[in-house]
Amino acid sequence: MTTDLIGLGDQADIILDIDTSTALTDALIHSVSEVCDHAEDATDSVVILRLADHSLPSTPDAAWPGDAEVHTVNKWERTLRRLERLPAPTIAVVEGAVGGPALELLLAVDYRIATPDVAIRPPLLGGVPWPGMLLHRLSQQVGVAASRRIALFGTEIAAERALHTGILDELAPAADLATPSPLPPSWPPGSRAANWRSGAASSWTRLPPASRSPSGPTLRPATAPCAAPAPRRRPTPPRPRGWRREHRPHQ
Repeated sequence: MTTDLIGLGDQADIILDIDTSTALTDALIHSVSEVCDHAEDATDSVVILRLADHSLPSTPDAAWPGDAEVHTVNKWERTLRRLERLPAPTIAVVEGAVGGPALELLLAVDYRIATPDVAIRPPLLGGVPWPGMLLHRLSQQVGVAASRRIALFGTEIAAERALHTGILDELAPAADLATPSPLPPSWPPGSRAANWRSGAASSWTRLPPASRSPSGPTLRPATAPCAAPAPRRRPTPPRPRGWRREHRPHQ
């Protein structure tokens, strides 16, 4: 895992290369936390995560999260939470078949680009999908039905299916993503200034967290203030047949 900073001052691109074939380790958590540190210091930065499987094709995926202890998993969840709440735009670039932390990282960033040959393998532990906060983010972003199918079967998610369900935002040829600092190919020339630097980046920081990321207990949809509920009335006892008001005894 390597972290690169392209640009100086506030306008910096922060790029992290992540090998998705590894298990959950303190080194992975530290690298993502370091990216968050840089993004919080550079007020006009763009964070780019490059996700790829660097293992041999015949090597099976490491179990996710592997042998990590509970406190390590908790640190990872806090780091993902921090990533999705960054004041800077975050982009994930995915190439080829990926597993391990790939799906969790994709669901924690703002924009996801992948090559047409991408295949996203949900993280598995003991042959079953790893729950964590993954299922919560999935259900919030792609819907309950799609999340249920992914959780039940844990099969690979091909590029077109990931695009259709909303896990990916865009497919692009590998050549378009080979630049040191890739931006979404669908954006027009000069989009860095037009979309992030001169307008959207400043507007981005003014958006409420609920508009940027759907997961977490503090990001429920806002509700309008409502009046206090009316006091409950005591139930009226049943009246005998033929009862009339004038039949009540005088006090």
